[in-house]
Amino acid sequence: MKPVIIRTISHYYLYSPIKEEFLFLEKEFGRFLSQLLKQGIFNLNVKHKVSENNKNTILENITENKVNSLFIDKMKLLIDNNYLSSLDSSSLLNNRIIEEDITSNIANTGQITLELTENCNLQCVYCGYGEFYTHKDRANRKLKYENAVGIIDYVVKQWNSTKSKLSNSKLYIGFYGGEPLLRFDMIKKLVEYSGNKQLNRGNHIAYIMTTNGLLLDRYIDFFVEHDVKITVSLDGNEEHNRLRIFKNGKSSFKKVFENLQIIKKKYPEYFNKKIKINAVLHSENKVSDVTNFIKKSFDKIPVISALKKTDVKELFQEQFDKILSKNRIHAGWKNQSVTNDIKAVDFITSYTKNYENYEDVFKSTNSENYVPTATCTPFQLKLFVTADGKIQTCERIGSKNILGHIVSGNVLIDKKMTVEKYNNLFDRIEPLCQKCYRIKNCKQCIFKIDERNSLKIKCPQFMNRIEFEMEMTNAIKYMEKSTQLNSYIINNSVGKL
Repeated sequence: MKPVIIRTISHYYLYSPIKEEFLFLEKEFGRFLSQLLKQGIFNLNVKHKVSENNKNTILENITENKVNSLFIDKMKLLIDNNYLSSLDSSSLLNNRIIEEDITSNIANTGQITLELTENCNLQCVYCGYGEFYTHKDRANRKLKYENAVGIIDYVVKQWNSTKSKLSNSKLYIGFYGGEPLLRFDMIKKLVEYSGNKQLNRGNHIAYIMTTNGLLLDRYIDFFVEHDVKITVSLDGNEEHNRLRIFKNGKSSFKKVFENLQIIKKKYPEYFNKKIKINAVLHSENKVSDVTNFIKKSFDKIPVISALKKTDVKELFQEQFDKILSKNRIHAGWKNQSVTNDIKAVDFITSYTKNYENYEDVFKSTNSENYVPTATCTPFQLKLFVTADGKIQTCERIGSKNILGHIVSGNVLIDKKMTVEKYNNLFDRIEPLCQKCYRIKNCKQCIFKIDERNSLKIKCPQFMNRIEFEMEMTNAIKYMEKSTQLNSYIINNSVGKL
């Protein structure tokens, strides 16, 4: 996998796959380096690095051609620091999981997420459990108290074992639904129970919740008292929020907006530190309008989420595409403001140095070996317990991926089956990953690939060299047009040469 030169109207950039970095190149040097790369004069050794002999030959040739001495110094710097080396992907993805990894992951996981109920007091058009999607039948099931306590005890025991490497850390218990506030009494009981658990090495339990916000005004005193982090779903102003509706079809905006205002006024410090607003992009909104509205109303920048695009029923695909395609989140770059904003953020979080990672999704690693794709290994980030007592690694990957059960409070996780399931998928997709230019910056969960069980896996995030070059060129061109983004990528985050 060779280095790539990105050329825009004004600038040149060098992308080094082995370094996972972009370098901003001075224009004349960028043109010079681009010509050298096109000539194919870089002979790589078995380690895919520029050989010492080849390095000396290159430097002698450009010296004889009376090249600018500064260019020679820059070439030495690039070669010595492997920016012109190729990435050998053949051995990069040779990691696979073993049963011991699952045990270790549970002992070091950051969160237990409890689906307290399948019931909800809204009927959002795009709901991941709605009519658009294939999923388990929603039967208004409720998580049993003994099963919730069972998983808490199980994970706390692992956290207190010698397998845990954590100290002075938080084990988060997350309340999820449906709408979790429909079971507020259960939340109170679980907070009281878990609050009495003793964790070793200075670790302790904390709480988070995702809610539609309709009942939040009734119970906010309790959540403030127990320092609960809360994510409230709000897609922008009343017009933007048109797809978040009651079961009678009426808008939920007014009540949620008023509740947020009440909390902001009553508990301003808590609101600033503990309340997060999540907005889903769809046909009725766009990034700039939603961000401006939330910022003006609550002095917050919302988290922007995309619609779930996998597991859509064939019967509803056309209708779903209308909701999706109006804001063109999946389309190309030209004149697509929503797509541009998302891909600009994607570029910054993937290829620049000074950034904050998205929560629980893209954890950086110094490891030289990876498992294929960006799929989390089982329970690496969390354990998710469904209302009917099934155990999954995440609430985002669909109801078919069951890794265990809780029966009468007893936790049963099939580690052997889990290892076989994951490694089989990794083995099948690895040949595709080895050819992909996003191999070390992948954001594709294998469980979000619809064709993962077909004979030939097709990854929607796959990019060959040409596709990668086009994607990055369009991304950087878009950011160069924005004074703020252009300043960011050139002055702060992208290395300069």
